[in-house]
Amino acid sequence: MKTIHISGANGKCNEISGLENCGTTNGTVLLKDVNFEDQTELWTGYGTPLEKEGTVTIEEKDENNKTVKTWKLKNSRALQFQTSSNTGNGGPSFKSIELSHEGFTVEGN
Repeated sequence: MKTIHISGANGKCNEISGLENCGTTNGTVLLKDVNFEDQTELWTGYGTPLEKEGTVTIEEKDENNKTVKTWKLKNSRALQFQTSSNTGNGGPSFKSIELSHEGFTVEGN
């Protein structure tokens, strides 16, 4: 499971594709089984955190919750998403989120 940070929203996702080609100038990343934490202040004035454009941070953590690898997607924006009825942690859930980006950096192994 990877942690994600999108426009002030923190969450987790089970599967990510599209992070294989570091340095790509433009591309897409697909997040699957995404669950955000309940953050009511985030939703004030916005329908969803996906309506904004900005840096998306994705972290891979080890069993001790220590960050092993970090990806930062530049000028990222949601192209499409599919909602889910799963609200296990009280926040919004998505079956999938497809993000566009204008390149990304990788820190860690």
